[in-house]
Amino acid sequence: MCDTCGSERILKVFGKCSDLCVLQFNESEKEGYVASDCGIGGGDDIDFDLCLECGKVQGEFPLPDPEFSQEDEDDFLFDEDLTGEKFDILDNEGTGC
Repeated sequence: MCDTCGSERILKVFGKCSDLCVLQFNESEKEGYVASDCGIGGGDDIDFDLCLECGKVQGEFPLPDPEFSQEDEDDFLFDEDLTGEKFDILDNEGTGC
């Protein structure tokens, strides 16, 4: 049941992205494993519930701003031709679609 509107229309989202997750917050970006301080899972997994009635991600919110460390910034993926270019896995709007 939704913790905001009480609806029973809850979509459970689970994905195993291993170290291929990209998170953006303000001017910071994290590539690598899923950050555990963002309310969407952690480690290898994205795991959260979404209310299809009101659109709220279920859980304890608000959360503090995520802190992406220098260690996180060292997790970037590089392309196969060894140019040192990061993969552009997001489209121009940053949505990944």
